[in-house]
Amino acid sequence: MPSLISDLPGDVASPPGPGDPRVAAYMALSGRSVQPIDAAEPETPEARALWAWWRGAAAAGIRPHRRDFDVVEHRQIAASLYLIEPVAGGFRLRLAGEDFEHLFRRSRGHVWLRDSPEELARAFAGYFDFMLEQALPYRSLGRMKCEYSDWFSFESVLCPLRHEDGDQLLGVAVRLPEAGA
Repeated sequence: MPSLISDLPGDVASPPGPGDPRVAAYMALSGRSVQPIDAAEPETPEARALWAWWRGAAAAGIRPHRRDFDVVEHRQIAASLYLIEPVAGGFRLRLAGEDFEHLFRRSRGHVWLRDSPEELARAFAGYFDFMLEQALPYRSLGRMKCEYSDWFSFESVLCPLRHEDGDQLLGVAVRLPEAGA
């Protein structure tokens, strides 16, 4: 798999995204690749549905507001949805669909803090900061193995939303079929 981090000469500015050190740390620690969503069309119907909604709802380059997303209108992706909100010192998982919880064993209320003793939690918080600053959707692909599952691949799309209590991130995460399965 090719590297998604640019090796640009020192006199050329790195593009936003995978060239950002926070994204590079997130990718290195999480084993995920990250791309601006328009660089690679999402593979799964759930990811394509969220991307299509965000693209249609983003008027004149302005992030959609959280109230613009009605989960009732998107029942087909509800189980894969997750919503991340900023909190003092980091981020909290505000909502987590059943499939998201099953994949990652993260339920509503989970936090990622910038000063966490856990390196991966700090990397996630940095990535979420980056996402809110960029105000653009990103797609990530990953493959992981953990104590509750053998190796599996997944796709995630994360989209920034405006919100009066602080901008938020709405995403979907979907397990991908394994090659040869």
